Amino acid sequence: DVAVKNGWLPDVLKLEMEDDRQYPELFAHKWLGEPISQAEKAIINRSHVLEAMEREIEGDGQEIVGADIARMGMDRIVFWKRKGLKTIKYDIHSKLRTPETCDALEQFVDFNKDIEIRIDDTGVGGGVTDEMMKRGYKNIVAINFGGSASDKDKYPNWISEAWFHFSSIIKDAELPLLPDLLMELTTRQWAQDNKGKRKVESKIDYKKRGFRSPDLADACIICYATPSPKLEYGGVY
Repeated sequence: DVAVKNGWLPDVLKLEMEDDRQYPELFAHKWLGEPISQAEKAIINRSHVLEAMEREIEGDGQEIVGADIARMGMDRIVFWKRKGLKTIKYDIHSKLRTPETCDALEQFVDFNKDIEIRIDDTGVGGGVTDEMMKRGYKNIVAINFGGSASDKDKYPNWISEAWFHFSSIIKDAELPLLPDLLMELTTRQWAQDNKGKRKVESKIDYKKRGFRSPDLADACIICYATPSPKLEYGGVY
């Protein structure tokens, strides 16, 4: 930036710099001096998210809803709906009690009792799972972020596998253009545990780095997770 400001940059480098703008990680490292190690630790590539936010695809396939649940604190309640790989709807709430959350979720799914709803059952989400089942919703899937991964040799828990699965399909998905979603999807990091498995950064560690709770990203990840066989209530996948 100093070289540009003072006119020290040759035309050939100006052209190269403009060409590199289409690759955000490369541009940030090469021209802005940001450490590339940060990008290498990210689970999802920033340019892939931006491309998904610009992409338009046909919504072809099953409609699925993901719900990341919070209660009365600063975290947000987020509902996410897709058809195939196309996000078709999302909704954000805060500071709702369990009955109010269920009312909002019913409106979000247009009272369709047959649609698959995947609920973050960890913590306060358990009450939403119970209440939605009492209200007659037939395809409730309770998600436990710390539950078992389907590929136990690669991932220590369900949420780590879900994040890496989303990373593998994002090049074909369509996402809404949301700055918060872009930030949350591209700043979550991973590391290997002591058994060599790929583990997503915990929410506690993520917040310690100065970010708010990644509620939009988690709802999106839940919604796009690998399809599972029909499970009885209380199961995890």
